[in-house]
Amino acid sequence: MVPLLVSLFQSRVDPGLTVDRVFAQIQSDWGGLLAEEFASVVPETEEQTRGSAKAIEAIGFRFDNTRVVVAAFGIPYDFDVQTAAEVSAYWEDGLELPDIHGPSLVVTVLPNVDAGDDPDEYYLDDDRDVIGEAILISRVAASVQACTDSLTADFAHTADMLIPPATYRSVALDAAPGLPMTTWVDFLVADEAGTTSGETIGLTDLRLYDVEIPDSQMPAETVVRVLVDAAMFQYEHGLVVEDGMTLESEFGEFQANIVPSKYDPEFWVMQLTPPVLANRAQRRAAARKRRR
Repeated sequence: MVPLLVSLFQSRVDPGLTVDRVFAQIQSDWGGLLAEEFASVVPETEEQTRGSAKAIEAIGFRFDNTRVVVAAFGIPYDFDVQTAAEVSAYWEDGLELPDIHGPSLVVTVLPNVDAGDDPDEYYLDDDRDVIGEAILISRVAASVQACTDSLTADFAHTADMLIPPATYRSVALDAAPGLPMTTWVDFLVADEAGTTSGETIGLTDLRLYDVEIPDSQMPAETVVRVLVDAAMFQYEHGLVVEDGMTLESEFGEFQANIVPSKYDPEFWVMQLTPPVLANRAQRRAAARKRRR
């Protein structure tokens, strides 16, 4: 597993984006919720945030023992900004793309060595609360949006898509106290040879199963709704779905199979099939076996 990241592209470096300014906004946006959820919510000192990395420009916040850091950090790989805009349900045609070579910030959770976190093992820890981290990252990123007019776009790394800053903030506020799922997960639908296929991108990073619906006769809108239902079921209940289970949806029942992805056989997903279709496939396989 890797750190969860949200990148914030900037038109310029904003010296007014200080730890005190952002912390005040966090309290304004989320103070009531945070008081219910955490015993302690405090800004970090400069020494706590930077540690031994003196060259990094960063501010940090501690929610009990969880550290959320906002740091000056560039996109660390070959980033296709055009594709990230095209696949995004939030990025409208005509919006100016961000300058990916300009300044940018990243919002993430870092290990808290003061609380005993092992930096080498933290992201692999089975007890790590990934959903909780994502919620805190969303809240801090949303509060940063209200503190500066320098932001031009947000990049949701798990979903590989661009989101306008004002939209990101609005979605995060509306989702409270929960996770703004659609800023972490992309729900994709494609017409493939007369059938409709759907998949999610991003649930695996949240330690859930990404979902696929292959070769469906359902309308695209229905496929999206079923994908969302499956994602929300996992978000609410965790990894409780087992191979062969039946999941209920407002559009009927679906058989869930934990299988290699249709698009990447090395990647395991939850594949959904209407039970009647699944049963037909099983009967055909049994019939072929009898004829051998």
